[in-house]
Amino acid sequence: MSFHYFYGGIKAGLMPTVPFSGMWSSIFQFGYVGVSLFFMISGYVIFYSAQGRTAAQFATARALRLYPAFVAALLMTTCFVYLFGSDKEAISPLRFIQNLSMLATDLGGEYVDPSYWTLRLEILFYGMVCLIILVGAAAHLEHFFLIWPLFILVAQFTPLSTLPLLSCDFAYFAAGALFSMRRTKAGWAPVALIILCYLESLYGAGIFTDDFGTRNKVVLPILTLFYLFFALLNKPAILQMELPAARFVGALTYPVYLVHQVIGCIVIRNFQTDDNRVVLILTVMGSMLFFAYVLHRVVEINGRALAKHVIDRLLGAPISWAENTLQARGNKKAIGTDPLISNDVLVEPVQAQRFPS
Repeated sequence: MSFHYFYGGIKAGLMPTVPFSGMWSSIFQFGYVGVSLFFMISGYVIFYSAQGRTAAQFATARALRLYPAFVAALLMTTCFVYLFGSDKEAISPLRFIQNLSMLATDLGGEYVDPSYWTLRLEILFYGMVCLIILVGAAAHLEHFFLIWPLFILVAQFTPLSTLPLLSCDFAYFAAGALFSMRRTKAGWAPVALIILCYLESLYGAGIFTDDFGTRNKVVLPILTLFYLFFALLNKPAILQMELPAARFVGALTYPVYLVHQVIGCIVIRNFQTDDNRVVLILTVMGSMLFFAYVLHRVVEINGRALAKHVIDRLLGAPISWAENTLQARGNKKAIGTDPLISNDVLVEPVQAQRFPS
């Protein structure tokens, strides 16, 4: 919120420059680096979330985590822009529909809230993991995460870097998954690839390509701390820690992310004066936390059963059908290649006893 209210919102033209923004902007202009931590957490969690699940179960679990709050926040932001926004922020029905996919830019549109760009990367990451499970390669998920950083490395020196899943942003997802893998898998390979992901992260952040000025002097230690954080997270003493209200505070982070930028910037832009700017921004921050709590409580908790029913029907059922179809074809192909079986009919009745119906 501080990044968007003191720097990002001003730079994007969502709100005017304020007299005290110079000092605060210099402090919070690096807040965008926090997105990297968000991606690493996603990779860390998804590696375990995918274990022992079918493609349909994985997809519905991820959709249930993202979509209900997202749709509610999108509606809230759209209504707020309609009532208080400018012509520049106007949201057409087509733009709204494009945003419902979380892939607005891929459909030729613009995001209702610029923060939503990160959700596109999340969807691509989830889709990749879901596809791996769908084709029956879930047992090789570890192998994929071990070679993914190598693909990202090659892509940086070829035109392939523009392809989905091969930009340096995805090095954070891969690093999170590798750290998660390290909890149970020893050996040098995960460690070496985590180091590679770290270097790719620095490359993507411009550490190796830009002059080592103030920005890099700040971004380098922040990214390094993120990697050290996950290294410590795997220590038994850290894993056993219990932080008061951690689950509740963590649950609010996604709703806060969804609602704060456009709504907050519009309020600050429309109601700020020379005398109330600091108080107004602090009030807006508190209000965003309150809205996030309401969104979490009403949509993510009370509306969970309804959302799960809808997602199971619209997403889970088709993926489950595809999964069963692929599995049935795989079984049929395996039977067809057995030397004792021809056209699904056993050749020798005595030998057939070894194959239960």
